[in-house]
Amino acid sequence: ALDLVLARPDLVDRLVLVGAGIDGWDHDATLRETWAEEEAAFERGDLDEVAWMNVRTWLDGPGRDENSVPTALRRRVYEMQRAALDLENPAATGGWLTPSRRERLGEVAAPTLVLVGALDQRDFRRIARFLAAEIPGAAFEELPGVAHLPPLERPEAFARTVLGFLEGGA
Repeated sequence: ALDLVLARPDLVDRLVLVGAGIDGWDHDATLRETWAEEEAAFERGDLDEVAWMNVRTWLDGPGRDENSVPTALRRRVYEMQRAALDLENPAATGGWLTPSRRERLGEVAAPTLVLVGALDQRDFRRIARFLAAEIPGAAFEELPGVAHLPPLERPEAFARTVLGFLEGGA
């Protein structure tokens, strides 16, 4: 989304960033270790474990255990991630539209809402605050009780927040 608004601002009249990452971020050691374990499982071909690692990292988040998140939701996110892994295409090509989003945040002209779950990974909460501070006039919203997937965990609150912003209320 950031890439598009910078490459083609004429196509974006409002921007909503949810649990967004940013290039050049120095992620904490715990998250880097988790990603290394995930990569090792992927290289072993254990896609089921990769999908469960994603559930633990992004849905459970750093502060909850699996019993704190409804079993049906954990299963749904696992199935979504497992299907995505099956569809992964290593031969796909592409890339970014802009060389760096981080260096150009001050150029974002579209009204922007930066949204993050209060239980998301610490780095992603920090990134959200950074984005809100660097994008001119950006609004910041932290949704309580959710980690990295607010639209799945609290769809009504997420929709209310985003729609309020899109309608000009935020």
